Amino acid sequence: MKDIVIKTRHLRRELWIWIGCFVILCGWNAYGIALHHTAWSELYTLWYVLLPLSLLFYLLLLPFRYVGHLLLRGGCCGKRNKGENA
Repeated sequence: MKDIVIKTRHLRRELWIWIGCFVILCGWNAYGIALHHTAWSELYTLWYVLLPLSLLFYLLLLPFRYVGHLLLRGGCCGKRNKGENA
């Protein structure tokens, strides 16, 4: 049975995307705090809510990232056969 190997650069990229989702949600939280004039301590006291929400946001972005990957790589059907005429 073949082992599945995930390259370090792919892991780093996914980690940075998830961190970006977390930072976006922190910014959104800060905007809500400023808008509703609540205590700024909510930025660090609600970390247990922001972590799962950032994971959910990351998962919601997956289909869009997949479609973008398909568009950038030239389709979903793989490479054409050499003998096939277009």
